[in-house]
Amino acid sequence: MFRRPGRLTALRVVAHLAAWLPFLLGPARLIRHGWRPVGDEAAIALRSWNALTAHGPMVGQATRLAHGVFDPGPLEYWLLAIPVHLDTVHGVLWGAVICCLVAASLAVEAAWSVLGAAGGLCASGLIVGLMVWMPDIGVTPSWNPWFGMAFFIAALAAAWAVMSGHRAWWPALVITASIAAQAHLMFTVPSAALAILALIVGLVDTVRGRPGYWWVVTGLIAGVACWSAPLIQQFTSPDGNLGLLMRSSGAATGRRTGGVFSLKALSAAVEPVPIWWKSLQPPAIYHLISHRPAWFAVGILILLAVAAVMAVRPLRCRPLGALAVVSLVISLGALVTYSGIPVHNTSLLTLGYLIVLLFPIGVLSWLVVGTWAVLTARL
Repeated sequence: MFRRPGRLTALRVVAHLAAWLPFLLGPARLIRHGWRPVGDEAAIALRSWNALTAHGPMVGQATRLAHGVFDPGPLEYWLLAIPVHLDTVHGVLWGAVICCLVAASLAVEAAWSVLGAAGGLCASGLIVGLMVWMPDIGVTPSWNPWFGMAFFIAALAAAWAVMSGHRAWWPALVITASIAAQAHLMFTVPSAALAILALIVGLVDTVRGRPGYWWVVTGLIAGVACWSAPLIQQFTSPDGNLGLLMRSSGAATGRRTGGVFSLKALSAAVEPVPIWWKSLQPPAIYHLISHRPAWFAVGILILLAVAAVMAVRPLRCRPLGALAVVSLVISLGALVTYSGIPVHNTSLLTLGYLIVLLFPIGVLSWLVVGTWAVLTARL
């Protein structure tokens, strides 16, 4: 006899379908209206085609967050290589859709492993909310900032799972964080910090009596595979891209936005009314951020740190502590990114897509602070 699927199974399916829907509707409409890759997407399609040749790219797209350098790696090209060879016109788009569907499902499953249906539905809701605020992510997921964002969300969920005690998610974290970090430079610092911190937490769990290091070995092998091309390029080229990225991040030449602007950007993510609460036009973004108070961001960072500590004791709620740490890490990573934006005539107008980081920062910060306040009051 066949048993009817239970309520939890139905909720799981709904969570996945809801996270998939934005990635399916927009590209299908574009293809139906005769979409062709142009601009950056044409370059991505060409380099994805070359990924299966002897002269495949070993770095990512050219970045405007530093001068004369590229995003860290070619993982997006590798993932889209076969779709582009199968369909030279639309392969870059539907190939990106498939990859983003996988990333969305990984986010749902990782969150589900922590809090069951509540976690999975929250992860799905985060993805849907992001698409409602910035629909272009679901419409053209092949563009590298949007492609990276899909995997960055998956990395957040996987990091939360690892820090909550589910160490088996660390290899998935390494892969999703590597894809996000290589797709666009704005994801590199928070992605790397999440992967390293989750490894430390997992090793502490292992030492405290949960033996087994297979997850470490698997994750390290996956990491070496993901970063093989950038590392080979770094050590075989006279101008290694990774070295140039590190030197440019610490260079004092040229005017940059600075720490105060980055704190104001973080305030825009969390201060009522947050910047992601309504749709924005690029010229309005810098104006809205520059008028936010920097002190509010400092207050939120302190609250996240307090919530992380109190979640361990006296609240004894590890998922809350893990989510607080994830929120704190991506907030600090965003501060690094937003403080180093080169300032020139149009940078703060044409780089408006960088605010995409503010959505997960704002939502997760308020979720952590609200949950911490409720649990503390009940205690």
